[in-house]
Amino acid sequence: MDRWLQAKPCLSIAGANLPLAAGRGRLYDGCTMNDFALSLAMLAMVALLWGGWYQYRRNGPNLQTLLMVVMALVLLGNVVIWQLPPPQDAEAADAESAPAAR
Repeated sequence: MDRWLQAKPCLSIAGANLPLAAGRGRLYDGCTMNDFALSLAMLAMVALLWGGWYQYRRNGPNLQTLLMVVMALVLLGNVVIWQLPPPQDAEAADAESAPAAR
């Protein structure tokens, strides 16, 4: 079997799958660009929450703090949406459940 097709897990840090090396259209064996984008979004969400907390502690409540927290929630919503399974087409579901015609 081709070594590029063998699935290997990504480096996982706090639930974020981080790629280790580059290779043939994938960031790492087993890591797709989608995994990288989701990891980056989660890291950005954590950074925004930390920045919002820091701003709140330093300057008190202000618009910038609120916007950082709202942006973190938007990123979390995007990650949740990206992780949902795609909807199944009714015709494709019927074709899979029907026995194969000979």
